[in-house]
Amino acid sequence: MQAKLDKLQMEKREVELELMKAKSALHKLAVQNSITQNKSIDIPEITVERMDEGCDAKPESFTEGVQTDDDGSESYEMSPSTRSRLGSRSPLAQRERKQLEERCAELQTQLNAASEMNAELEEVKRAMMEELAELKRCYKENMENSQAIDNSELNQVLVYSFVIFVSKERSKMRSLE
Repeated sequence: MQAKLDKLQMEKREVELELMKAKSALHKLAVQNSITQNKSIDIPEITVERMDEGCDAKPESFTEGVQTDDDGSESYEMSPSTRSRLGSRSPLAQRERKQLEERCAELQTQLNAASEMNAELEEVKRAMMEELAELKRCYKENMENSQAIDNSELNQVLVYSFVIFVSKERSKMRSLE
């Protein structure tokens, strides 16, 4: 009797193992198919119950068969995180990733070129600021020098103009007399 029970349990384990392998293969096919079609496929849930774990079942309580397929089983849907992890292996995702990497490299090249140009422009700006400071210094010196010259000349012109003005006014006054 024990030999028959052991034989049945061994056969049951073999069937369970085959069911698990079939479920795994079905799941792999469904995942590959959903990735290529980029949509989720309903996979029927296969329930494998192990009767001998944590159970004190006696051979007389065993029935002829156990129904493992449930008509009301829930459909299998991949979560977005599972889809993204699995999707990263698909050729489409690899192509998109390659395109993104190329775009990123292109943008990095543009950024480096812009940084170099910015450094050059900063150098030009620094040189121009130095030149501007020198021009301001020269202008200020020239203004001080020209003011000294211009003030003395201006005073002479003003005195001369005043003398002319006074002489004209005197002439007018004489003509009125």
